[in-house]
Amino acid sequence: DLHARCPWPASLNVHYSTVAAASSAWTLSYDVFKDFTGQKKRDVVPDRGCELLCAYAYPYAGPDQLRAACDFVNILFTIDEVSDDQDGAGAHQTGQIALGALRDDSYDNGSELCRMIKE
Repeated sequence: DLHARCPWPASLNVHYSTVAAASSAWTLSYDVFKDFTGQKKRDVVPDRGCELLCAYAYPYAGPDQLRAACDFVNILFTIDEVSDDQDGAGAHQTGQIALGALRDDSYDNGSELCRMIKE
């Protein structure tokens, strides 16, 4: 029973609703899934709850800090969703793109995922 083991009340970041809408819209502005799977999964993004998770995990963060956390978690969940539809080689390629974009400012393979991470 998680609630019994946590003596403090849950706190939701006051910037949640504004930041959540902006982060979801930003995530949807990229057509990442089509690059890798030929499918559109845009309907998956709003139902994932990434922003809500961040709002509970960082209840005292300012709007800019909460937005950075939401965008980063949205990137991680996007990578996960993309790789769910790939074989091992494709998932490895997706991971290499993500790591390349994070490690090297000059890296650009032309994919939406790379562009999303670099932003």
